[in-house]
Amino acid sequence: MAQERTAEKVFGGHLGAVTMGMFAPDGKTVVTTSIDQTARLWRIDSESELRRYTQHTGPVLCLAVSGNGTVLATGAQDNTVRIWDLPLGKPLRVFAGDQQQVNAIAISPLGDAIVSASADRGVGVFSLTETGKPFITRKKTGDAVELQSIAYRNDGAIYASGDIEGRIVLWSPFLDAPQGEWLSHDGAVSDMGFMSNNQQLISAGDDGAVRTWQSAPTLSRAFDMGDKPVIDWSVFGSRDRSVCLADDGLMFVLNLSNGEIEREFTKLDFTPRSITLAPNNSWICVADDSGRTHLLNIDGSPRAVIEAHRGAVRDVAVHPDSNRFATCGDDGYVRIWGQPIADANSHEPTHAFLIDPDARVPATSIVFTADQKELICGASDGKIHQWNLANGERVRTIYAHVGSDAQIIVEVAVTPNSQTLLSLGRDQTLRSFKLSDGSALKVMHHPTAVRSLSVSPDSSRVAVACDDGIVRLWDLDSGTLLQAIPTHAAAVVNVTFAADGQSIVSASSDHSLQVTKPSIIRAMQVHDSAIRSMAIYGGGSGVVTCDRQHVVMTNTSNGTEIRSYRVMNNDSATADANAKTDVTYREIEPSAVDVRSDNQRVAVGTESGEVYVWNANNGESPILSLQVDFAVTAITYSPDNRQLAVATGDNRVHVFGPSVPGTQPQIELVPHQEFKLDAVATDLAFAADSQSVYVSLSNGQVQQWYYAGIAQRRQMNHGGPVYGVAVSHDGTLAVSCSSDRTIRVWDTTTGQQKSQMNGHNSAVHAIAISSDETFAVSSGADGTIRLWDIVGGRQLKQLNKFDDTMYSVAIHPGGQWVATAGADREIHLLDMITGQELQTLKGHTDYIHCVAFNADGDRLLSYGYAGQLKLWDPSEGKLLHELQFGNVGNDAQFSPDGKQILLSNGDGTASIIQSP
Repeated sequence: MAQERTAEKVFGGHLGAVTMGMFAPDGKTVVTTSIDQTARLWRIDSESELRRYTQHTGPVLCLAVSGNGTVLATGAQDNTVRIWDLPLGKPLRVFAGDQQQVNAIAISPLGDAIVSASADRGVGVFSLTETGKPFITRKKTGDAVELQSIAYRNDGAIYASGDIEGRIVLWSPFLDAPQGEWLSHDGAVSDMGFMSNNQQLISAGDDGAVRTWQSAPTLSRAFDMGDKPVIDWSVFGSRDRSVCLADDGLMFVLNLSNGEIEREFTKLDFTPRSITLAPNNSWICVADDSGRTHLLNIDGSPRAVIEAHRGAVRDVAVHPDSNRFATCGDDGYVRIWGQPIADANSHEPTHAFLIDPDARVPATSIVFTADQKELICGASDGKIHQWNLANGERVRTIYAHVGSDAQIIVEVAVTPNSQTLLSLGRDQTLRSFKLSDGSALKVMHHPTAVRSLSVSPDSSRVAVACDDGIVRLWDLDSGTLLQAIPTHAAAVVNVTFAADGQSIVSASSDHSLQVTKPSIIRAMQVHDSAIRSMAIYGGGSGVVTCDRQHVVMTNTSNGTEIRSYRVMNNDSATADANAKTDVTYREIEPSAVDVRSDNQRVAVGTESGEVYVWNANNGESPILSLQVDFAVTAITYSPDNRQLAVATGDNRVHVFGPSVPGTQPQIELVPHQEFKLDAVATDLAFAADSQSVYVSLSNGQVQQWYYAGIAQRRQMNHGGPVYGVAVSHDGTLAVSCSSDRTIRVWDTTTGQQKSQMNGHNSAVHAIAISSDETFAVSSGADGTIRLWDIVGGRQLKQLNKFDDTMYSVAIHPGGQWVATAGADREIHLLDMITGQELQTLKGHTDYIHCVAFNADGDRLLSYGYAGQLKLWDPSEGKLLHELQFGNVGNDAQFSPDGKQILLSNGDGTASIIQSP
């Protein structure tokens, strides 16, 4: 049967739920925050409260500790951020700007600034070095989405904030404007973190996707076009320049790398609609609403005017050889024209295609394929038409957007490799088709209207200009949104990939031009539903995730799936080998995952209480299964890879390890220990030495459990509740007392009982060991004080007997006195050898629960039920100081140097005071 234990470390003094806990850098203290409006500093080894920070007027929701352990920052529901001297508990500064509730907070690695995330989407920035510097709020204009998290990169050069709509924003400590914004997930970001190399950020979301990002800011340059708003452009083949068309008929050549206008042409004397540049950069086509196409030389001088259509000309496309061009219009025709002759005003098409002979359907967009074999046309009825240029025959008609509420096709495009056909529609979708047979591939949805698109030179990505001022970048193979790039304050009207094939150039109705280099590295649509658990391994080279059906290992460097596990369980009884009976399997929901640090094992916990371990190097069946009976809430490997800790919904933590202690487990894992908790564990982490487990609980506590392995498990039992225990200086010997009337001596290295000493007639309440660790003194409910030989395991004598229960006993460091106190409200000083009462110290008005000597033996304290703490000179029996507290006093001890006193109180609090 599993051993039931109590927590090694429990910090339970808060009067309400604990909202956050964090280890201080010294590893010896823990800081916690609570809805009781306080933050508290705890000493780990003694579980005592060292400091209490009490100036917030609302629940304290978050905290951060500086790297050197000197500064504590707290954020609360009272809309303030407070800065404290962590060791002294002294308040340093308070920031109460215009922010709302503070949800998260972080201190820069350099210790010079603090950033906070608040409910009003503001990022608060506070200087720790410039005392006169005001509180600064950094906020994305127009946003009103609550910020939930904030994190600094390890080098302090960048920090990131995340919100409930799935957006991650990068900020620089030196600039007010965001340095990068990623609409990272279609839904909340469930987890994110910077990798140790500072180069990448990895995020997981409720949309089932895992994304990796460059952690440097999105590189962006913005240019104000002033009175030259771009309504259309056509990019040179080199992609470093474009010929642009303004809404007032002005044409100019724009350098896309620096935003400079290199040449302006004579202003057009008609209202233009679109502009197209020949691939050889020698001539230009400009279409208008009256059905004409204007042909211009590259210097802007007129070449020809063609009466192309009845009604507006919707689009113009120039053949890759620059010797032909095509037009389409509201009259439903697509016409192909030969290379225009200078000064020729009459020109006849070489081909004319009618979209629909039975109805006048406007043709809205046309494009030649890069292989020069076909002409593609999109129409207002949602259909795409393909024509063979060699024979003029229609190849096929694709019903791309037919049936949608807004089926008009905005733009069609073909990838440079002539493999994929793209269609952008008024229904706010981008659709992809296989060019060779017209079969549908992917549908990519947008939240707002779309204007134009551009395909990357390598045919892998497509950028879409949207009315909400965002350029959305898609992966064509998977149909996954790579990045939503907020580029403009108004609608994006044009977009193109720049010369480097990575940067995106966009123009907006806000009269601005922007050049942006996306930060997205890779988007991996790992799951079809929300990701429940994520573990990064191999220094960030891989990630393992699980949803409710699958566990998937993914290579983050190329986005490929390494392997996938589907957790199934055979529910049928064992069948005869020759029986022709189908074996049924029950599908199990994974709930938590972790990867061993050597990347050799993947552990998966399930909702139904199973734990499965796979060989991470193959996708075969699990090599090991363990049963824990209740739903797994968290799972983790120890740093030395020898233990696996599993938290379950029945408030337990199970630790498994190798059957041979101290060895590295290969296949077998056996139960080592089981810890009974006070609430459900929400997360687990082994300490760096793999000897203890930290557990966060649903009741707000953080607990530390000591784990010693199967060979060192200890079970030291009394026949009733244990009231006291004293441990030798080297930790190898323990003496305990209990309601079972016995004193027991234990070898802590083996857990074996060395002796049991009897003598008390009722419960034994206290035990103390002499400084030479040869004697022990006990006090009990029978009023007796007894002296024991620890080494011989026998009672030496009864030192004295009183009429009331004695709750506490202490031995003077010099070994000559024993102090005891209890229900008679008096402290009795006895001679340790004879038992003679030397002094009686009076003054308490209620039961005394504790007496203790300081290390020098010149001070004695007593702490009682009425909250009275008294400090005595034991040699003279003189009362030196008296303090009154409002709580029931349970226990009190001097610090090793005698300068402080640690108090434990009946209301669940612990505190430290300076020794008077």
